[in-house]
Amino acid sequence: MSFSRKFFNLLFLLILTVSIAFSGCRTSEVSKEQVQELEKVDNQLQKAYRKEYEDGLKRHREMQSDYTKEMMKQRKKQEKQYNKNQERSFWDRLFKKKCKTDFGNG
Repeated sequence: MSFSRKFFNLLFLLILTVSIAFSGCRTSEVSKEQVQELEKVDNQLQKAYRKEYEDGLKRHREMQSDYTKEMMKQRKKQEKQYNKNQERSFWDRLFKKKCKTDFGNG
């Protein structure tokens, strides 16, 4: 019984395909150590980005004039007062949960 060259080529191609498929599946596994390392790097990057953002915000505030800073404080007080007047009372929120929050349509 003799095997032809075509049979050996098909057998070789089949073995090659199977080995590539299994090697691809095997390399996709991620160990716990690798996951922990990636999380550690991600946390470090987030800390660096947060620090950069806070430094930029601090520089921005230092560059503002005293007049602008005073206007911002006054505006913050006005917003606080306005929002306090718009807020529903504690009892209204507690007992009338389906009450409309739109004050103009009574």
